[in-house]
Amino acid sequence: RFHKTGDTGDADAAPFMSMLYGGFQWSLYGFFAFIVTGRSGFLVLVYSNILGGTLGVCYVSEFHRNCRNKEALRRLFFYYKVAAFFFCVQLLAILFLETQNALFFCGLLSSVCSLITACSLLTTLPQVLRTRCSSSINVPL
Repeated sequence: RFHKTGDTGDADAAPFMSMLYGGFQWSLYGFFAFIVTGRSGFLVLVYSNILGGTLGVCYVSEFHRNCRNKEALRRLFFYYKVAAFFFCVQLLAILFLETQNALFFCGLLSSVCSLITACSLLTTLPQVLRTRCSSSINVPL
């Protein structure tokens, strides 16, 4: 829709960013768990989430390219910063914590990321309630 119209309108990038980050987060956890435990079953997490992360990159880049709304663009840059922060914290945990604790932390962060992904469609709920218009939600209602 964004590519066709050349504008994101009132939509928010949170669902796309959560798809990007969540896909790569679960893939990282699966790969890290495979490295730590040697169990190939963890690679299922990589296989099942890497496409979501890759598509998330495509969706976020299209959103970024077509965003004309300054407030939505400001929120997108905030999401970039939050994702970078969590990536850096996770990298520090991997580098400085004991391996098992780092693996637990990565798994915990992956679970929290899934919760955030589930709630990401609700980021524009205050605007919907204020304006009584659901056009800012990224799904047709």
